Amino acid sequence: MSYQPIASRIMHWQPRDASAILRVSRPPHGSPSRNLILDKHPPNAVRSANSMSSQTRYQGAMPTVPPTPSVRLRVQTKLIISNMIIIVLLAIIGLLGWQILKRTKESLNHITAEHLQGAIHLANAQNALWQLRYGVSQYLSANADDRAKIAAQSEQWYTQIDTSLEAYASTDLTDEEKIGYQVWQEYYQKYAAARPRWFELQAQGKVEEAAAWRAKTIFPDGQKAVSALELLISLQRRAADDEIDTTKKMLQRTFLALLVMIVVALLWSSFQAIYFIRAIGRPVRALTNGARALSAGQLDTVVKVPPGDEFGLLGDTFNHMASVVSQQTQRLASQVREAERARTLAEQAQAASASQLATIEQQQHTIREMSVPILPLSNSVIILPLIGALDQGRIQSVQQMVLDAIARADTRHVIIDITGVPVIDTQVGIAFIQIIKNVRLLGADVVITGLRPEVAQTMVALNIDLRGIQTYSTLQSGLQAVM
Repeated sequence: MSYQPIASRIMHWQPRDASAILRVSRPPHGSPSRNLILDKHPPNAVRSANSMSSQTRYQGAMPTVPPTPSVRLRVQTKLIISNMIIIVLLAIIGLLGWQILKRTKESLNHITAEHLQGAIHLANAQNALWQLRYGVSQYLSANADDRAKIAAQSEQWYTQIDTSLEAYASTDLTDEEKIGYQVWQEYYQKYAAARPRWFELQAQGKVEEAAAWRAKTIFPDGQKAVSALELLISLQRRAADDEIDTTKKMLQRTFLALLVMIVVALLWSSFQAIYFIRAIGRPVRALTNGARALSAGQLDTVVKVPPGDEFGLLGDTFNHMASVVSQQTQRLASQVREAERARTLAEQAQAASASQLATIEQQQHTIREMSVPILPLSNSVIILPLIGALDQGRIQSVQQMVLDAIARADTRHVIIDITGVPVIDTQVGIAFIQIIKNVRLLGADVVITGLRPEVAQTMVALNIDLRGIQTYSTLQSGLQAVM
């Protein structure tokens, strides 16, 4: 049997189909096979998911708050004005009360100073006048001592009458009182002038003449003086009653005005309370209900607050906030939907990638088998042609495949051809020594062929010990030695 055609085929074999199957960029040394980087473009599903994710990324800014509208009259200003009105009303009420007290005091002082004192003076004068008149009657029935005493007391009563009437005249008299006072002066002076003459006639014992004088002057003048004095007392009492009535009417009017102001203050306070309960309570309730509805998920909530004050501004701000929240929520919901769609596409792309990775691993395994072909020449001889750069992963594959081939058949010779290996470094040399030792442990010999001069120099420089190993420069020499 001739092995020349087979050897020729092995020497000229190149793994060109490996790159045609799938171009793979190998991972770094020690990386797992599933971390392979594909040279081809990513699947359309992945590109679509990435594009959709970038498109749905929110890049907008929060809407700005609209310009603050002008406020006609703030609630604070309304409260201040209302409280100022109440203060003014209370001040007016206090002023009216003070005026009532002041006028009452003035009226009482005037009544006391004028009318009461005038009444006292008139009463003193009336008492003295009656004492003078009673003195005449008592004089007729009295003894000599009593008559002397009555005559002596007359001056005292005259003085009391003059003093009392002068004090009365010094008060604020009405026109009627002035006329009555003049009438009193006229009759009193006649009475006072006629009375001493009667005492003289009585002292001279001229009883009948004294009685006639009395009947002619003293009695009628005294009666007229008493009537004039009683008229003055009546006028003074009427003036006092008139002033008291005037004071009462003034107090009634003042009390009525005070009552009106109190009623106005109470009505204004009630109006203020009702107004501010409605002006503050209603907007607060509307805003509270709107906030509850918004927190419950009713994003189309709109509160109706009368404009023109702080609560109107607050209502506009709340409605704007609710609109912004609604827009943001809708935008977030749209983003969530897009994210769910992107996640679904990503899962589909991941599944496609996993399928592709499985295919790649299978293809990689096929590539490794093709890159490390084991050619059996006979039951006892196998050839392992190595072509291309060697790394740790490929060395391990070579070792595993060689050991498996030796174990499957009764192989005695293993020819490793390194004609196609461009470079051998320390790691590759040590791996070769390890392969040779393992092969020998299984009872087979190792023959290395294809040693070029530069490779041999490199192995010597790296202190790779090949003693006890058959080496040949060409595959043909190795085959001839084994066969």
